[in-house]
Amino acid sequence: MIDSGSPQVKLQTLKLLVNLSTNEDMVPSLLAAEAPRRLIYLLDPSTNEDILLRVVTLLANLTNIAKELKLDPSIDLPAEDKAASPDTIRYAAIYGVNTQEKMQSKAFVLMNQHRNEDVRFHARKMYEAIKS
Repeated sequence: MIDSGSPQVKLQTLKLLVNLSTNEDMVPSLLAAEAPRRLIYLLDPSTNEDILLRVVTLLANLTNIAKELKLDPSIDLPAEDKAASPDTIRYAAIYGVNTQEKMQSKAFVLMNQHRNEDVRFHARKMYEAIKS
């Protein structure tokens, strides 16, 4: 729905995911689920501000809780929720070898340059969680 839905559907889907991501019991399942194909491209200053705020908030919640819980994807992500390909799980979309540095770089730009204070705040949370 995030990849192909209308802007209204994307926004409502992201609002739901943000709400789920505040529950630490849900985070392993969310990290095991299939990630939107264009997730990293949504972390762009030109993205619709409402959508960008939800994406950054979702990723900040997921990365901070994953860090707090010290989640190991091979052990802690529920098998019944795992996507078919390891490359499509949200965990790999955030922490993958080729992705983590890009996510950190995009968060850095947002936390220092975006005009919206909430976007900057959540981008900083995400940056700090990924960095460590």
